[in-house]
Amino acid sequence: MKYLSLILAQLLAFIVHAQNKQEIRNVEAFTKLYGYIRYFHPSDEAASLNWDKFAIYGISKVKNVTSDVELKKTLYELFKPIAPSIRIAKSPKFDIQTITPKDKNINKNIFWFHQGVGINNTGETYFSQRFNRKYTTEKESKGAQFFPISYDLDSKGLNGKFIKLVGKMKADVEDGSSGHFWLRVDKKNGMGFFNNMNNNPIVSNKWQNYSIEGKVDNDALNIYFGAFLAGKGKIWIDSIKIFKRSNNNENWSLLPVENADLKLKNAEGLPDKWFYNKKDNYSYSYYKDSIGPVIQIARVKPIDNSKIIDSIDYKNIPKPLSLYNAELVKGVNVIFPISVYGDASHTYPKGDSNAYNNLYNALIHVNVNNKTGDNLNVRFADIVITWNIFKHFFPYWQDASSDPISILHTAVVHAYNVKNSLDFEKTLMQLTASLNDGHIWVSYKGDTLNRWQLPISLTIVDDHIVVDKIFDSTFSDLQSGDVIEKINGIVAIQYLDRIMAEISGSKQWKQYRALNIFTNGAKQNPIVLKIDRMENPITMNRNMDSYTYYTRTKKAFKPSGEIKPGIFYLNLNTISKDTIDQWMPKLSTAKGIICDLRGYPNGNHNLINHLLTQKEDTKWMFIPKTTYPDQKNIEYLELGWNMDTTNPHINAKVIFLIDGRSISYAESYMGFIKDFKLATIIGQPTAGTNGDINPFNLPGGYTISWTGMMVKNHDGSKHHLLGILPDIYVNRSIDGIKQGKDEYLDKALDLLN
Repeated sequence: MKYLSLILAQLLAFIVHAQNKQEIRNVEAFTKLYGYIRYFHPSDEAASLNWDKFAIYGISKVKNVTSDVELKKTLYELFKPIAPSIRIAKSPKFDIQTITPKDKNINKNIFWFHQGVGINNTGETYFSQRFNRKYTTEKESKGAQFFPISYDLDSKGLNGKFIKLVGKMKADVEDGSSGHFWLRVDKKNGMGFFNNMNNNPIVSNKWQNYSIEGKVDNDALNIYFGAFLAGKGKIWIDSIKIFKRSNNNENWSLLPVENADLKLKNAEGLPDKWFYNKKDNYSYSYYKDSIGPVIQIARVKPIDNSKIIDSIDYKNIPKPLSLYNAELVKGVNVIFPISVYGDASHTYPKGDSNAYNNLYNALIHVNVNNKTGDNLNVRFADIVITWNIFKHFFPYWQDASSDPISILHTAVVHAYNVKNSLDFEKTLMQLTASLNDGHIWVSYKGDTLNRWQLPISLTIVDDHIVVDKIFDSTFSDLQSGDVIEKINGIVAIQYLDRIMAEISGSKQWKQYRALNIFTNGAKQNPIVLKIDRMENPITMNRNMDSYTYYTRTKKAFKPSGEIKPGIFYLNLNTISKDTIDQWMPKLSTAKGIICDLRGYPNGNHNLINHLLTQKEDTKWMFIPKTTYPDQKNIEYLELGWNMDTTNPHINAKVIFLIDGRSISYAESYMGFIKDFKLATIIGQPTAGTNGDINPFNLPGGYTISWTGMMVKNHDGSKHHLLGILPDIYVNRSIDGIKQGKDEYLDKALDLLN
């Protein structure tokens, strides 16, 4: 019996392993086919589909099939209503006559054209459109974002007390859209309590009361609250009230908020005493509901500014009825047209309307709003969506650490094994880390716990993690220059490496980001640090939220101004364009100017015009253009800033300070300084990540940003990962940190002297 039990256990393990292997194979096949049809098959049916819903629905149908025969059958049944000419087999055959219309009036060549890729409708930089089909421009889609009504309440007398918002709302919104109440406390140095119901958005079409509870910070200045519509649809609000109490033993008491029931109208016919953020494509109005008049916030139908696209700047236009053959998994292949004929009413061949309607009705029941990463279908669907965007449109595969197929397999296996939303966020981070793109940022709106940290900034000195600055004067346990040897029992540099493994980008950028989140975690979870100068480890509590931490690090540098006679320091992270213009008479006659770009410019690249000696028109940004899958036949839209000289010209000796946190816009700025030799550059290499981002949202509440274009140096040489290299390298020292020195700035002053 003992041996029989062992044999049965081994047999069960084999069956489970085989089933998991087939399931992963099914998901990989669906993933590849999803991308081919979504982005490259130009049928009207495919263009009108809700692809987020289809990803979840399709995964639920395909993942549990038990053989390749069933896999091919299921894929065909799923995709035929939206790609009626698709062929799936081990060696599929295609009869071109099946997609050749007999009616000679059906003669328009229709195919997809992608400049980058259009995600979340369309834009000017990145867009996707079908040739010889209507294309909706960006103006129509910009309004569908955030539409609030708000109230400003003085926090006097409420500091340290508990408050509660109670509001009544119902909603009629599209999938992915929602209604929200929100409550925020603002402090002198940043934001205090904040909740906007992102974790429990309102999608119900029935009147319900909702509440938000929080504590007013002791140093609070104002309390803001209200409601908003996020996305498309309508919300109705009956009242928004605020209550207070000192402790849990007290009953809630109503605060005197003028016009809390929203019934009193102002001159515009809108609720008096409330504030609005008016945008195109939205409206505020009163609506006569069964419970009485209520305020309605709605997205109105935009003006039809669509147009037929019949001309594009692209050489390799596919011929009519061009076919594409691809392997989905070994032994399962697909053939489909990437260009079809059509007329003003429809693409040819027109699909089975009954089959499409059945699919449409099935997707109605897939509610994206209430899906989370706890659900395996959602996790797989998010891999499907994410992988295809990168597979077909990511511009830096030559610099990735892994190939697309390996990344897909690893991601599917990880998605299969993790069990909750937070762990899946890590899966998405691991999927994207190997792409080595510093603009990649994975965020999960449900992760509200791990947003606290110690009020310190860290740096690396000779492979030691060193405390740099301390942002809380009451925080006396640590000192600038302290070396962290261990964190929670783990060697500090090894802990840093773990964090860096989940971050995408160059080594210098990964290091900067990892140091910024080194002490991140839940507020209630203490941190145990071993410091070099202390015999025993110390236990510390996280007491600074991430938002406040960010604002404090941004203020860590010197203010701009004349720091020595004839020598100016410009903190380009904060100084405005207008201030530079005002100071220009003095700057143009200065002895020396130190420009600190260890961060992100504040829209002040007009300084470059005063440094240039001649007009330039170099092309250094390259947006991919294609109509073909798998990044074939890529062409580029070449762009630059086309900058000209501006008087007065700056004749001073100019020095720029840079390091690994200088990214994107900062590198566009520094590209001119470096390539046109406009100044001496001091510090460390910049992040090596530049170009406009193209973020997208995923079911389950995840968002991923990434770089949608290729950027080079002005001479055409490689910029990605390398960054802007300084003329003079500066390494920080522990002694310098202990003494509070800015060794980059000191080096610049030495050169000027």
